[in-house]
Parts: sequence; C-alpha cells; structure tokens
Amino acid sequence: MTSFYDLTWETSNSLSCFITGSNCFANNSTRGANYLAKYNFLKQDLVKTSEIIYRDNPQLKKFKNKKILVLGAGPTTNWYDWNPDEYDYIFSCNHFFLNEKLSKCKVDLVLICDEVDLQGDKFLDYVTKNNTLVGFEDYNKSSDNVRILNDKIPNNVFDCVLRFQGKIGVAPKLINLAILFGAEEVHFAGVDGHSKNYKKGESEDHAFQKDKKITTGYAYELIEKHYECLKKYIQTEIGKNVIVKNLGEGHEQNVYSKIPDFKIE
Repeated sequence: MTSFYDLTWETSNSLSCFITGSNCFANNSTRGANYLAKYNFLKQDLVKTSEIIYRDNPQLKKFKNKKILVLGAGPTTNWYDWNPDEYDYIFSCNHFFLNEKLSKCKVDLVLICDEVDLQGDKFLDYVTKNNTLVGFEDYNKSSDNVRILNDKIPNNVFDCVLRFQGKIGVAPKLINLAILFGAEEVHFAGVDGHSKNYKKGESEDHAFQKDKKITTGYAYELIEKHYECLKKYIQTEIGKNVIVKNLGEGHEQNVYSKIPDFKIE
C-alpha cells in the first residue's frame, strides 16, 4: 500500500502534498513551467530542478550558506522572542508588514498570495523602502497585477513553483525555499497549524492581522499528515544537511514539534 507521503497530485489528488515525484517534477505538465508562463515578462531564464522551478533572479544567490529566519502568520511569531540581529536574512509572507515587530525589521524575501493588495500603500511603501524580494508561487489573480508591481520595483520580483504543496499555508514553503536556495541554517516561527482539539472551520489567532482569525476547511487529521510530510521531506530529503530549528516548539498549536523526528536510513 502506498504511503500518504508517496502520493502525488498525479497519482492521487490535490490533497496530496506533492505535485509529482522528484524524478519527473522538472518537466511536469501538471504544474510546472507551463504554470509560470503567465510571468514571462520577467526576463530571467527558468531554472528547473527536482524540487523547484523558478526564475533565475540573481538576487536569490545571496541566500546561499546563510542563516535565515522564516516567520509565518501562526501565533508563535508573536509568542517567541526572536531577535532579527541573529540572522543574515528574514523571509515572511502575505500581510507580514502589518505585524508591529516585523514592520520595524528588514524582511528580505516574501511570498505573496491572492489576499494582498499589490497596489496598497503600506505594502508598496514597505517593499520599496526595504528592497524586499517579492515572490509569487500560488497567485491566482491577474498576472497584470504582478506586471505592474514589477514595473514599480524592477528586479525585485520572482516567480516559482515548489514540488511540495502542503495544505498548511505559505510559511512551510518559505522554509523549503530557504533550504533550496542553499541556506546553511533555517529557523522558523509562526509555522504552527492548530491545536489538537481544533474542529474543521473553527478559527484561531493570526500573528499579522489582529482582526483576522486563522481558519481552514481541512480537518486536524489532514493538517497533521501534511506537517508530518513536511518534517519528513525536510529531515530526509532537502534539509538533511541543513540546521533547521523550530522556534515554536512547546506551543499548543505547533503541530510540527509534536511529530517525531525522522531518521535517515
């Protein structure tokens, strides 16, 4: 029987964590280079690997061999007292710029989804002032929005598709990005999930937007499976030679820390 970890969109359905197996991802037609064609106004060549397809923006090379902090919208971003001075670079996502502490830090790379107004004053002011790299991995609004943004912050926009597509938010993808771009050490907070007694459709606190609650249409059991896949993927595949530290360990909602470590065979 095939394990959940080994299922893909091609062999099962989109509730699986991976689009394809690693051996065929680079040239897959399910969601690969074809998905990024809408961003061909970005002039860099596409790099295709077994785990990621991305536009070869020269600035992405600076993350190699560096120590990176990933901050998601889960509660442990506010719960853990992280110090930006301990890291070479910070990665975050979506409405990160509304978080009081993050708004005063330099965030170097962000992944943005549909919910963010790319022409909003607060967003544009932040990414312009801080020379932030803005990435699009799962953006389903008009590509014209990205084109306009690229005109305003030239050379600071990139696109990508990751083989890992867990249903646990954007922040886990940032951990994978940091690893795949060659980071030596990756720490993360705000990559949490829900508490054990979470019921489908309930909401829990959001670290970036005070009036927004984190909610999902997926049951806790599926969320747990996807975090298990994420941990196995990091520890046995892409991150086995990288120092990866979960700063949210010990928090009730931090699912990742409740999953046993995986040993490399």
